[in-house]
Amino acid sequence: MNSTIELNHSIIEFIQNSTIRLVSNGSYGITFEITSLTELSTLGQQKILMKLCIIDERNVDHLFKTQTESFKIWAVSSSDFERENTIHKEIYDKSIENSQPLCPKLFSYYLLPKNDLLVPGTLLNFVNNLIVSNPELSVFFSNTERFTSYGITFMEFLDGYETLFDIKQRYVEQQSQMRLLASPNQLSCENDYLKYVIRTMTGLIELALLGYNHGDFHIKNIMFQKSTTGNQNYYPGLMDECGRIMFIDFGQTTRIAEIKLNRIKKAYDTKDYFTALSYIYNSSRANGVLLYNKEYSISYKYITGLFSSFHNKNETTPRGQIQQQINTLIDIVIQARLQSSEEYVKRKYNFRRTLTREQLMSLKELKDEYDRESEKLKNLVPCQIPQGTRKTTNRYKPHKKPPTTHRGKPKRKHFKKSKRKH
Repeated sequence: MNSTIELNHSIIEFIQNSTIRLVSNGSYGITFEITSLTELSTLGQQKILMKLCIIDERNVDHLFKTQTESFKIWAVSSSDFERENTIHKEIYDKSIENSQPLCPKLFSYYLLPKNDLLVPGTLLNFVNNLIVSNPELSVFFSNTERFTSYGITFMEFLDGYETLFDIKQRYVEQQSQMRLLASPNQLSCENDYLKYVIRTMTGLIELALLGYNHGDFHIKNIMFQKSTTGNQNYYPGLMDECGRIMFIDFGQTTRIAEIKLNRIKKAYDTKDYFTALSYIYNSSRANGVLLYNKEYSISYKYITGLFSSFHNKNETTPRGQIQQQINTLIDIVIQARLQSSEEYVKRKYNFRRTLTREQLMSLKELKDEYDRESEKLKNLVPCQIPQGTRKTTNRYKPHKKPPTTHRGKPKRKHFKKSKRKH
């Protein structure tokens, strides 16, 4: 394990003066947000994330409870826990050399015996005291199950970020609102979201060039910086609403074999980005399940751009034409990414603190080209609701006026009397 004595003390000191809340729970772990009550924390962060797993070599599950709900998580093996955190740290260390990391910083991770819960002075006991100090979580460790250990990971809190799932929901709500209001700006709703998809594609390619396939890149594991101006250090010159991308949850991440990695690099060098994405998509997760399995295929095909009906539901434009346009946009983003990486290296080693006039002109040209190609994509992928019209359902259809006579009075309906046999 990488848990040094010094870092262990820093973590304990941090959580002793903090509050905690439950953020999310998945099939294999529960994530908490820990907020320091002191301005100058030992880790240099005001907030950190803690992910808690149960460790057992058997396929067992465990029920955790709060005051309002209960949820079940499954055990992971100690080797899988070690592998996930090792890969996470490798991706951070490699990607930060290229300016901005593709994942949160991992502080430390620990494999702790379950019996340490009630042993004073142990890290797990401090975690237990912190969790039960929250009234909502006071019954969290009330159940006793037969598993061996807890796995705990402490990592950077991504302040100012939101998941691609949240972003998509926002655009879906906007589109629904536009449908009711018949707004003239309906076109931008779907296509602005496609910019996030293109950013995700470039992020997956960057991750693959480092030698890794995320293996679980659904929209809840992809995060973007919540910003209206983007991040100049990450994509200078492409200052749109997308900002900076981060990947989380590396439980199903695999290292790409050398033969496949060389093919991805060759496709990247020839700017054939869809071929590179197809190599990423046609792979297996760490558990051996293929990414194009029915259980996962819709989400992954959408992100990799291989399922055109998500981008073009009415099939008004050939899929190849849309892919070519997206390929062009990916290339522009990658060019800007390479320039931001070069500038980062110069600033890091203090060679040059500001962009030259030539670099600024180059970035402006990239920005103009990106805007032009985005407009072309909007024309290729039209919004589903025509401008200036509102689609109504039977629920909102106005009732027909009854037919009138020449005097304007409603015409009465005459019913034939039926002859009944008594």
